[in-house]
Amino acid sequence: MRLEQILFALEARADARARPDEMAGYAFMQFLGSLDGNRSFADQARAAKARLAVPQHPALICFAELLDRSLADPFEVLPLAMPPQRRRGGRAGRGTRHLTF
Repeated sequence: MRLEQILFALEARADARARPDEMAGYAFMQFLGSLDGNRSFADQARAAKARLAVPQHPALICFAELLDRSLADPFEVLPLAMPPQRRRGGRAGRGTRHLTF
């Protein structure tokens, strides 16, 4: 079920078409975090690949390529990166200003 949520979110995001490699990388990291510890990675990756069938969305195509690369060479370092950190809140984010006299 988690895989379906990941794939749906990947397809539904508006910015996934503009940055398919980056969004596919984030989805792949979520996929790795959702793996069942009682099953092999190869089995779960093959099952995920089968769920994709013939992807049409650019981000899903990139996600399928990451699955293929991880199955072909498990020791290959994939180009995955966390999103850059940025401030999302605080006083400036809430739009409040302190008045100074």
